[in-house]
Amino acid sequence: MNSWFDEGFSAFSCTACAAPLRRDETAACWPARRPDGSPALLWQVWLDRATLARAWGLAPGAEGPDPDAAARLVAAEMEKQGEWSRQNPGVLLGPQAVTVQPYLLDPDLLELRMLTPWARPLRAAAPGGERDEARVLALGLALCRACRLADGPAVPDPDSVFLDEEGRLLLGPVWPGAGERPAAGFAVQGSGQARRAYGAAMLLFWLLNGGAGPFAGQAADPTDAERRRLGGEALPAAPFAGQGMNELLRRICRVPPGPDCRLDTLEQGLEALAAPRAEAERRRAEEEAERQAREREEAEQRREEEEQLRRSREKQARRAERDLGTDRGDRRLLGGLLAGAAVLVAAVCLFVALGAVNRLRGSLDAGRWATALEQIEEGRAAGENVDELVELYTEECLQNGEYIRAMAAYDCHSGADPDADQLRRLVELTLQSGEPGRAGRFLASLSEKGGDLGTLAAQLQQEYSEELAS
Repeated sequence: MNSWFDEGFSAFSCTACAAPLRRDETAACWPARRPDGSPALLWQVWLDRATLARAWGLAPGAEGPDPDAAARLVAAEMEKQGEWSRQNPGVLLGPQAVTVQPYLLDPDLLELRMLTPWARPLRAAAPGGERDEARVLALGLALCRACRLADGPAVPDPDSVFLDEEGRLLLGPVWPGAGERPAAGFAVQGSGQARRAYGAAMLLFWLLNGGAGPFAGQAADPTDAERRRLGGEALPAAPFAGQGMNELLRRICRVPPGPDCRLDTLEQGLEALAAPRAEAERRRAEEEAERQAREREEAEQRREEEEQLRRSREKQARRAERDLGTDRGDRRLLGGLLAGAAVLVAAVCLFVALGAVNRLRGSLDAGRWATALEQIEEGRAAGENVDELVELYTEECLQNGEYIRAMAAYDCHSGADPDADQLRRLVELTLQSGEPGRAGRFLASLSEKGGDLGTLAAQLQQEYSEELAS
């Protein structure tokens, strides 16, 4: 860096660390680092008497304030802008430190130096434009909002609109006379409102046209492209914009500007284009939330089933330990007694079976699904044929939409003479609930059992093959 540059910015305790991000006849800015390592922008702006006179509305030929007084006025104006930006974050790249002084070699010039938060001009941040129309819609709405809230550049262009570290749009700092010479391709003759709206719409076109102005790929040279633009030729379609966006930009960017060349018209048009996207995004978010809720519910059901199974197995293990602890002689005696009482056992079998059914019905009527399933599992562990209980339990589950519980009960089925209609209804309920994978795994596990149940499961696999594969 030159010594004048280093000395001029030493008051900000920052060091410029790269080539300028922006440089033209009146202004330049450099990326820099503060002493704590955080990024910032250093600015240098040249202001002449004529520019200040126009900005302050002085009559032609008026003397105006002397250089020192003018420097104080400019400094006060920029400090006020910095204070406003701190009170209204996310709108304007306001100065954080300012120095203004007359230029020693030319009394008609003031040198303004500023420190602002770090950001990049759009020309540097998106040199090839932006292909995502949704992103441009968001930037356009942010630009319209910023232009409504702040006294930003007279004509927004890729050098006066910035993106911060998080990709948020900010208007650049505005010094007296800023925007008098906007970037080529963004200016138009008209009122202040029309010029600002035209510049904002043309900036969106520039993004969606690959970082180039209209007719850039059709005209013989930049002068010819500018002649066609200012001559009133209709804006060509931007390649990365949809039909609605292109129609909106054509309506705003007419030359000479028409009654639609207004910021509120541009903002309303952008909102109309963004609304279907926002609604689609809202629906996607709702569907995702429903899916996650359904998965949580299923996971909770699985945990409940696993806990029931764990408790059942613990009971079986305790029963087995008690059986193993019984004296073998006692078991032989008990076996003799049982053999001698075979007739009595046969007589009470029916009573026991009816008692098991009644107990199961009582649990189901009381809504104690886990208790009912535990009864079935205990019966199977005790060597009983619980097919009737399984089918009774499954029928109640089907009537209440509890297909997952019904599947758990079928693990206890002996496999002999299954209820084909009931099993088919269980598979159909699972498919209707949007779980072909669960239905497929269930039938596959039954097929492995063999017997009548395995044969029936294999038939159902073939019968519902298309639904199971979806």
